[in-house]
Amino acid sequence: MQISQELDDANMLETLGLTKNESKAYLSLVSNGVTDARTICQESGVPSSKIYGILEKFKLLGLIESQKTKPAKFRAIEPSQGLQKLLRNKEKEVLKIKEDLPFMENHLNSIYSEYKKDEKAFFNMEFGMKKFIQNHVVKLSETKTENCSYLEANCIKGLKVYGSEVKNKIAHHIIKNDIKSRFILGTTNKNLIKYFLDIANSPEIKVRITKQIHAPFHVLDNESTITVVDNPLADEGRIASIYTINNELTKTLKDGFEDLWKSAIDAKQYINKK
Repeated sequence: MQISQELDDANMLETLGLTKNESKAYLSLVSNGVTDARTICQESGVPSSKIYGILEKFKLLGLIESQKTKPAKFRAIEPSQGLQKLLRNKEKEVLKIKEDLPFMENHLNSIYSEYKKDEKAFFNMEFGMKKFIQNHVVKLSETKTENCSYLEANCIKGLKVYGSEVKNKIAHHIIKNDIKSRFILGTTNKNLIKYFLDIANSPEIKVRITKQIHAPFHVLDNESTITVVDNPLADEGRIASIYTINNELTKTLKDGFEDLWKSAIDAKQYINKK
């Protein structure tokens, strides 16, 4: 139990910014009161070549006090005070990271943009309805500008069963980031349409209905697509879904979506129609 607690303490100290050796040395100081560098090394296992650099750092952080004797003596300040100093120091580091992050983000995005100009086709496959919803449909919560989706009845049923977290995440992302989102539902089942409209209750989300039946697909930011493979003889028979980055396929599906959108009717009008 004692060893387990010491490991927990050491791990927390590392989380607060100390190295493994620094954590060991600090715990030795807390445990032994007034002590010298040699004793700290013996108690903690920290190499003697490193101990004076560690003690100097502790003094700069305000974690210890020193006594100028031969040999020099050291004592830790009250742990509650020391931990607060480590926490404040860590908070400063995090603030500095937050300040620098936009510059790094811009730099990496510029590199990534150059790479994407010559990007080769890429695909990722998942099997079954659950993986389709949780690993592929969830990508609608990562888009930057636009979602275009064609869903049929089984997709909506899949959302009801497997998508409680996913649908909320997508809706929150769309609303928070003003993502232009259009959904075409290939079903005339009013209960399913009403269910979807309850999810998509936002001005940013447009929903239309079509009686044309197609395989479901999604176009994300005019950059990538999600398509599916279904078992035509099984209800909710989603065999697989494929996330693809391919310019030609993306353009083909986006053009097809625009044609479907023109002929589809507003979902709310359809629901209210007698």
